[in-house]
Amino acid sequence: MCSVIVTKQQFVLHNNSYAYALSETDDPAKENYISTWSEVTDVLSRRIYRHPMGDVIVSANWDEAKSVSIASLDGTFNEDRRYDVFKENFQVPVVCTVVKPESVKASERHFLELFLYDFFLCLNLSAPGSCDFFSAYIDPPQGKRSDMKLSASLFEGLWMRDVKANWGLINRVPLRQVVQWFDSLDLGTRQIAASRMERSLFALLHLCHLDGAEPSDLVWLAHILEALYDTPKETITKSLQDRVCAVLSIPEEKKKPIRKQLRDFYDARSKFVHGEFAVTHPLSNDFLDEEAHKLQGFILGTTDFGAAVCIATLQKHIVDNWREINFREIHQGAPV
Repeated sequence: MCSVIVTKQQFVLHNNSYAYALSETDDPAKENYISTWSEVTDVLSRRIYRHPMGDVIVSANWDEAKSVSIASLDGTFNEDRRYDVFKENFQVPVVCTVVKPESVKASERHFLELFLYDFFLCLNLSAPGSCDFFSAYIDPPQGKRSDMKLSASLFEGLWMRDVKANWGLINRVPLRQVVQWFDSLDLGTRQIAASRMERSLFALLHLCHLDGAEPSDLVWLAHILEALYDTPKETITKSLQDRVCAVLSIPEEKKKPIRKQLRDFYDARSKFVHGEFAVTHPLSNDFLDEEAHKLQGFILGTTDFGAAVCIATLQKHIVDNWREINFREIHQGAPV
């Protein structure tokens, strides 16, 4: 016998201003965001979570959120008077239903939160920056509101920076393909990473709880890269340079700048870990001190590159249907 709980979530599109601005530009992210949101209803409306106490089903009606997201990107947003484009935030309700057997004593909110984390992660692996839950919250019929605080700020702007810097790292992967790969990992309700891939995905979600460029981002990004590339501790930078260039098939003419940026990334990470990195006042007010702005720019550029390599590597896993990459050192003796 099952108890059925319907939970209404007041879903706030935190990045609506950004999306609306995109509709007026040629930013390469725009069409990719539209393509990914167009798949949402068919691909991520229902998930089953296998729990030791029984199977739990979470389903969501994304129709309105999908409609608003696409309209804010393709320029037809002004025609919809239900929402005021001049407000920083506006509420888009997403009705979610959780069906769980009575044997599962845990609150349905636990499974709804996990569903929303999976949704956020899959959309941003499909089209980085396409889903922002930083101001989204769950508003259940009974009980306290639960804030998501999952920010896509790490991914926003990556498409444009990728083009300007000529990295050639960021792409869109069809959402259906992302979800099929994600399901093949069989994460279920696991909360402690049991593999290198799980470590990298959980670390990426930790990063998304931080809204804005912080030096600590460098540590999380380095953790993701080291998990994905299984880098030996003695020669991290050199091994990572070689493996990134090989796995991502970096063209010969781009290898030198990519290797340099990886070296600069790890230099910045090491300085922060060993207490040598410049520390700003918590205010980080560039009006009071313009040096704060320069440091923020440096951090943003460095973390952008690190994030681009992480996302490109995860997308490579998805496209090639890999669980992880195994590296082997090969020796061959020369005949006498």
